[in-house]
Amino acid sequence: RSLAEAVDFFSVTGPADLFPPLGAATVVAAVAATALSWPDRDVRLWLGASLLTLVLGEFLFSMLYFWPRNDIMFEEGTAVHSTEFLRRTAVEFETGHWGRLAMSGVTATLAFTGLLRLYRARATEEYAPHSAR
Repeated sequence: RSLAEAVDFFSVTGPADLFPPLGAATVVAAVAATALSWPDRDVRLWLGASLLTLVLGEFLFSMLYFWPRNDIMFEEGTAVHSTEFLRRTAVEFETGHWGRLAMSGVTATLAFTGLLRLYRARATEEYAPHSAR
């Protein structure tokens, strides 16, 4: 019953309407940040690692793990699969989501560390004595 309600809820708009453009914007921003930080090797490495975990941990994992389960639950549904199979698929989806959430935390931590290192480098340059410049 809850699956049928979820399908009805997502009939107007759903995750597929939000996440692809949001994900694309996130990747474009990450690529731009990495490119703009290119002169600073330390910052570039942190932001590059963040971009790598974003692409591998979010997009590739989502494509390989979540998209097939979305099709099973929301496209095929009870017309093709038993309620028990759909319940197991939903549990797999929830379990995988915890992994994706953890990878998002790693991505955010790497990006924030790169930003913090960039800020500290710029602050050190700005407040250095004129004789040291």
